[in-house]
Amino acid sequence: MEEKRYPRFDEDESIGMCSESFVSHVSIGSGQANVMTDNDCLLPDDYDPGIGPYTMDELNARIDEAELAIERAENGDESDWVTAEEMNAELYRMFPWLK
Repeated sequence: MEEKRYPRFDEDESIGMCSESFVSHVSIGSGQANVMTDNDCLLPDDYDPGIGPYTMDELNARIDEAELAIERAENGDESDWVTAEEMNAELYRMFPWLK
């Protein structure tokens, strides 16, 4: 079987291609360019979406709660669950532009 040879690119030719991830922007009015790389976070340090969990205890409590709901469903009590049709109806009621 013949080995496939892929084209080789010089480093200068690959600038701007997907092989190098790079994000930059220019501050308007300041006259200086700010450069961000993938190592920089695009969200501020104090950003909090409010959904947690914030501690391992909270995380473990959520996992335990989910496992209990799954166990109840396996035993025939599906009161914690809704059908896809019910969920879609609720989403369309809350967000009519989804239709």
